[in-house]
Amino acid sequence: MNPIEAVSDLVATVNEMGSGRKHRRVWASVGRAHIEVRSVHLPGQQSLARAVEDGLNRVSGVKWAQVNAITGRVVVVFDPEGPNLDDLIGVVDAVEEAHNVHEERFPRDRPEHPGDIEPLRRNAIALGADIAGLGASFFGQLLNATPIPSEIVSLVSLAENEPRFRRFLEHHLGLPATDLGLGLTNALAQALGQGPSGLLVDIANRSSVVAELYAYRKAWERKEPELAARYHEVPIEAVDISQRSTPLPSGPVERYADRAAFGSIAAFGAGMVATRNPRLAANAFAAGLPKAARLGREAFAAHLGRELAGRDVVVLDSRVLRRLDRIDVVVLDGAVLATGKSEIAEVKALGDADLGVVIQRAYRLFNPDRPQRTVRRGRWALGPPEGIGASLPRGAATSIRTLARSHQAVLVLAHEGTALGIVCLHAQLDPLAQALAASVRRAGLELVVAGTRNGIAARLNASRSVAGGSRLKASIGALQGDGHGVMLVCSGDHNGALELADCSVGISGGSRHHPWGADFITGPGLGDAHLIVEAIPVARQVSNRSVALSLAGSGTGALWAMVGPSSSAGRRASLPVNMAALLAQANGALAGVSLGHHPAPPPQSAPSWHAMDPATVMTALGATEKGLDAGEAARRRPRKESEASGATKFARALMGELANPLTPILGVGAALSAAVGSVSDAALVAGVMGANALIGGVQRIRTEASLERLLRASITSVKVRRSGEVVSLERSAVVRGDLLELSAGDVVPADCRILEATGCEVDESALTGESFPVLKQAVAVPSAAMAERTCMLYEGSTVVNGEVLAVVVATDSDTELGRALAEAPEPPPSGVEARLRGLTKATVPATVLSGAAVTGLSLLHGRSTRN
Repeated sequence: MNPIEAVSDLVATVNEMGSGRKHRRVWASVGRAHIEVRSVHLPGQQSLARAVEDGLNRVSGVKWAQVNAITGRVVVVFDPEGPNLDDLIGVVDAVEEAHNVHEERFPRDRPEHPGDIEPLRRNAIALGADIAGLGASFFGQLLNATPIPSEIVSLVSLAENEPRFRRFLEHHLGLPATDLGLGLTNALAQALGQGPSGLLVDIANRSSVVAELYAYRKAWERKEPELAARYHEVPIEAVDISQRSTPLPSGPVERYADRAAFGSIAAFGAGMVATRNPRLAANAFAAGLPKAARLGREAFAAHLGRELAGRDVVVLDSRVLRRLDRIDVVVLDGAVLATGKSEIAEVKALGDADLGVVIQRAYRLFNPDRPQRTVRRGRWALGPPEGIGASLPRGAATSIRTLARSHQAVLVLAHEGTALGIVCLHAQLDPLAQALAASVRRAGLELVVAGTRNGIAARLNASRSVAGGSRLKASIGALQGDGHGVMLVCSGDHNGALELADCSVGISGGSRHHPWGADFITGPGLGDAHLIVEAIPVARQVSNRSVALSLAGSGTGALWAMVGPSSSAGRRASLPVNMAALLAQANGALAGVSLGHHPAPPPQSAPSWHAMDPATVMTALGATEKGLDAGEAARRRPRKESEASGATKFARALMGELANPLTPILGVGAALSAAVGSVSDAALVAGVMGANALIGGVQRIRTEASLERLLRASITSVKVRRSGEVVSLERSAVVRGDLLELSAGDVVPADCRILEATGCEVDESALTGESFPVLKQAVAVPSAAMAERTCMLYEGSTVVNGEVLAVVVATDSDTELGRALAEAPEPPPSGVEARLRGLTKATVPATVLSGAAVTGLSLLHGRSTRN
């Protein structure tokens, strides 16, 4: 094929993408295919869906076919030796024509399927064009030739990087045609106009996108057999997809893009006044495009998407990763936060019954798998009030009705037909529910729980609760109407709630269908949802840094554009902008990769140890009176994370020294000095900054090493029973199930349940604020308040009197102290640091504007920029 024919075919492909009529998207593997069907995604098209299924099922060799109206595709399972893909598509064509929908467009706003090859091919073509353009650009540089003016290149960059203009093109042409068309046009324009720097930026961006799409495709291939392995007796019908009542609030990039547009107009006006040269002014205008801001966020989203795909998360809409920085509310469906089992929440004694005996018997009789079933052992019975057949003391019935309003269920403990206690139940939380809620709060997001009957919202300290189930969609719409960007985590589709949310995570395994309306389909559990929540504050940081880099690059580019001959103004203006874009991409990629290395949150499904009798606690922990043996203790010891290398520590220290409010001011000053020809001044400022960061980094590493030595020297030992003998071990060697012997002066190394206590008093002021020592004893306590759990010892408290034997129930980050530290927000900046940040925000724009004004006045008076 000659070049003219290749270009002609490429143009035809782009036109076909934009028409939306012939470009049917298909994904196929051996014996299975997903074929896009026109109009089947619309409500009221059940007859079309059934006709497609019937037509395909009549094809010889087809085992079954079923329409997934949410994705707009029909899944066909067939004999590999039977019909080919063209035969199946022909049947779909015939059914569409019979139902008079064959002229309808395929939806332009539908996300591209992760299994389709077209997005990968399209971006690979654009990447190849960029690489070819890079070679042509270098050749043009050698010949010192610029075939087209740089202003034409600026127009292409405007279309590609200005969000409003790009959305306009995507709305009228479709995303595939816009993306490929702009990519090819930009590659050609950059090759002929501005030189290699812009093409290097585009190559970096396209490479990350190609890798992202390839990861999505591989994840889909791994998960597709599970997602489409069986025929669903209940059809997957279309839902009425509502649009947001108000636009999604702008994020850092969107706000900057709007301001940059006005800034570019101002730069054009200033350039015309200062130079009276339209070409110089036009290039100053082009320098204000938010290229670095957009591409920094793109790089982060691409690397985060690859990390999710590596965890077998099916990303159905990758565009959501580009708007994580605009999410400020996380809605957790109560159904995914609970395991479906019940556990004892509270035990109350009736009349003169002994509370300790009531607690002991309640835990021994309770069956978490069948909590509502009456259990009888000897003369004791535990069950619902209406089925246990026990006489209640006066006032007990009223107490039961009151407690039933705030608990999942209420049981009665009876002895020989007389009720002795009330046992309140609540839903057992998922092991990662507490960790997920903590991550939401730590990220500065509002936590909302949908579905309030099981009391989970209060247990997770949610800011509020909203209606769930069939009313969840309305709840999401109300939050969006209040101006929030909403992320939803749930298991079922809930009649369009997943589609309406700005970011939706569907947990598989919780409903009769997979959550096809979600943007992300994860496996069972909340681990992947936890990663996405953690990505939200990182996305904001990346966007803010990308905006700062974009501002610096645009400011420098605008000044450089007006200095020197107009023939090379485009290259001078684009170089700082492209360098800022490369730095933004590197920052975004590094943030995405680092996020993937975050450790998984530890499960937090600890039972109510304080409410159990000592024998039940020992049985649950697998502990004995002789203590654990060395082998069992080694198996229970958690793995330690590998320590960072010396080079990594030094790099972190160096970045920490540079991350201060004075760095942007000095950096802008150095860039402006270089712009006007004072290279020596710029080098001096940069050298001082580098030397200061180097010395500070070395001092920081030495200080940290000294602190580590002091901490190791201050580590105290604790007495632990191991195989019947009492040994002294470091506090870090203690594991769950160890028996500790503590006395006056000992610091509690972990959370423990007391087994025996003799005159034991503990100072818990650091945890509860109680200034007086607390008397401890071994009797179970049903109270949920930590300050009232007299049978527990908590890490960080100190034994001030007496002796105690206790069994370890939690260590490290699983302790109450560890969880409190993990949930603690970042400390606010110090007074000096906050003042410096405020001064930086005020002085950097003023410095840039003043420098521009002085430069403009100098140019008006005919002075050289080097003077």
